Amino acid sequence: MRQSSERELEQSLDVVALTLFVNALLLSISAGESKRLIDPILEQLCQITAVELHPEYFLDTEASITPFGKAVSLTTAAQCAEDPERGRVFIQGIYQAIQDKLALNPQRPIQILYAGTGPFAWLLLPLLPLFSASQIQVTLLDIHPASLDKVTKLIEHFDLADRVATYVCADATVWQPEAAVKFDMIVSETMKHLLQQEPQVQIFSHLQAYLADGGVLIPQNIELDAWLECRTVQDLAETHYLGPLFALNLQTARLLADGDRSFLAGTLLLPDFSPSAVTLKFTTSIQVYGHSTLSENQSQLTLPRYRREHWLKPLSTLSFRYEQGTHPDFVFDVIE
Repeated sequence: MRQSSERELEQSLDVVALTLFVNALLLSISAGESKRLIDPILEQLCQITAVELHPEYFLDTEASITPFGKAVSLTTAAQCAEDPERGRVFIQGIYQAIQDKLALNPQRPIQILYAGTGPFAWLLLPLLPLFSASQIQVTLLDIHPASLDKVTKLIEHFDLADRVATYVCADATVWQPEAAVKFDMIVSETMKHLLQQEPQVQIFSHLQAYLADGGVLIPQNIELDAWLECRTVQDLAETHYLGPLFALNLQTARLLADGDRSFLAGTLLLPDFSPSAVTLKFTTSIQVYGHSTLSENQSQLTLPRYRREHWLKPLSTLSFRYEQGTHPDFVFDVIE
């Protein structure tokens, strides 16, 4: 049955095929399964929008540098859809979040802001056929006009325009809605592992002000942690958990908006280990919504980051701080 559905998708990508795809994806339980579903859909989205997913000699010159990080180019944003576990888990989580919101208030449409759509509005587009215009109204925002042009073409292709409240071409780190609108859900996946380079932190800090009471940010929680990898006297590998760096969620986004940056810095006590070159490992885990989560190595977003061959003193203290700006990243220092 599933092979038959995949052949249908390859033949014609209309709203019926899109619905078949998303229903299958919502039931999928692995990256391999979702990849088999996603690949033919992604190929046809590229055909509809004339997006070349892997152009020759690609230098990513179309990215935009905001005061708070890099807004990736149309092409790079499109390539994110090739990460099957990212797509599966985010789409399943967003679907559950919409269902939960509708159950609480079925009398009015759920207002959703999708900040950083890229050319496909990948995390939300497949879900739109599952809901009527009386159930969801979506604001689609991207910094790049070319991306919004592609999204508009897809919305029209699938005859989903009645689910779209408006299109906004703006920098999500500073954008302000014209009307006194409040959103039940704000979706933004504008990040790399360890929240490097891209403006996810600022986008959530800024946009949380436009959440309705009881509104939700998606992802709900991004947790960053530190580990120490070393060798024992017997030359065995050991891994020590050093502790959390920080978490980005609605609570911490509101702290940032209020000017409190204290949680972006801290110290980590190193364990007692045999003096040798050690490796610091930093991990990213993501709770998209509820039980929809991404852990280490499940996605490009949760690849660990390493700092190798450090000569650190046992029982010393490692200080850290997360610096925002045009190139968001961590700074680490050893305190003897």
